[in-house]
Amino acid sequence: MANNRTRLNAKSNNGQELDVQHQSTDTPILPSAEYLAQMEKVSPGIIKWFMDETSREAAARHT
Repeated sequence: MANNRTRLNAKSNNGQELDVQHQSTDTPILPSAEYLAQMEKVSPGIIKWFMDETSREAAARHT
């Protein structure tokens, strides 16, 4: 799991201040096998779609 935090604070000579914070968390959460089996019963093909989307998202992050 990647957890990145960035904080920038700048203050001008006349007292103006800017504070910017950014947090990015990449938490791969995979549902349990039981839940996935239930979802496949409700919506056949959903597991293939889920895996395809996960692969596309991972590929996009590596470009």
